[in-house]
Amino acid sequence: MTILPRRWPRLTAWLLAGLMALALGACTLETKDGAKQEKGGKTLDLSRLIVFNTFIRNSSGRENRQIQLFYDRESGRHVTVSDLVLGFGNGATAMQFSEGLAVASRQEHGPCGYIDAVGRVVIPFQYDYAAPFSDGLAWVEVHGQEGIIDTAGRWIVPPGKYEKLGTFHEGRCAFLAHGLWGFLGRDGSVAVPPTWGRPVESVPQYHNGLCLFGDDAGRHFFVDQAGHVKIALPARIMIADSFAEGRARIVDSFDGSGAKMLDGYIDTNGVVVIAPVYKSAGDFSEGLAQVSMNAEELPETADRDLVAFDRNDRWGFIDTTGKVVIPFDFQRAGQFSGGVARVLQDGHWGYVNKAGQLVIPPQFEWVGDFCDGIAEVWLKGAEGPEIAFIDLQGRVIVRTGVRGEMF
Repeated sequence: MTILPRRWPRLTAWLLAGLMALALGACTLETKDGAKQEKGGKTLDLSRLIVFNTFIRNSSGRENRQIQLFYDRESGRHVTVSDLVLGFGNGATAMQFSEGLAVASRQEHGPCGYIDAVGRVVIPFQYDYAAPFSDGLAWVEVHGQEGIIDTAGRWIVPPGKYEKLGTFHEGRCAFLAHGLWGFLGRDGSVAVPPTWGRPVESVPQYHNGLCLFGDDAGRHFFVDQAGHVKIALPARIMIADSFAEGRARIVDSFDGSGAKMLDGYIDTNGVVVIAPVYKSAGDFSEGLAQVSMNAEELPETADRDLVAFDRNDRWGFIDTTGKVVIPFDFQRAGQFSGGVARVLQDGHWGYVNKAGQLVIPPQFEWVGDFCDGIAEVWLKGAEGPEIAFIDLQGRVIVRTGVRGEMF
């Protein structure tokens, strides 16, 4: 068995001195209207930045403060962005602009709001928490109460009206009232009354027009946007996933005992279109899904690669008809994004295209999925893996100097 790298990078003490002396790239200035500028007067496009979230350790070695590092995705330069904390969460990502706006605050753990791509504050920093915009609407929280705003900052659903809210997706937003879930329309009115108490996801959401729920007996069913049960799965289906590209993964126990459990897929009418023959399987993305006849773990996202894997595991890819289009040649496989999927072969990570060609050869200690043409990778180094970023041609465009630690 082999243990894969820990997902979240750490900023080690040896890097701190280098950061203190950093003279890489441009500082930014702020104009009267709040726009960020590089030295020389050029307006800084924040949407082209790579945002790298990591931690500083104190003298005792404990992580005690999160910091953000910014890099220009075209030049690879380190960029200093003053007086803004952008995005949220750990790890590394392309700048999280959604519908032209990004969540930001003036300081870590400070009130947050939304900025545009040049750094102007569009919606003031006044929320305790905020999520990216979707369908022109965003979830926010104020004093422990959740609400929904539009891109002008107007309340569509005022805070505290419901016990809990989701985010808008496919024109619907889940809400919890008296322990039951219903759905709101884009104007904030109730589209589906609160009816169900056991969502499979922590907060229910529609995918391909259907939302997955369960009941006290462990059965699964899908509800349409009118609130009607469209698909009721038999009790022997132990696990079901939300739909992606017209297919939903199911885990069939056959006799209900759980002694034999295999993965297959249903369509949006509830018909089994890919027979349950796989030991593990992922969701469809860009027309393909990763499947395995023998692997125990399901690597749906990069974070699932924290688990141990067996070098005898074999993963390949199928299309929505169930045809194997990429052979079972990999020890791990991720979803397709940007026309490529990350794969593990002979203990190293690379990327395969839809023709099954290794367009970026396995050479990395760990890799993430591509997002907007950029992916995080871990380069092999004498003192441990170094976190970097590559483009779709496999070119290293940013080297952070930050070391990723092993689990």
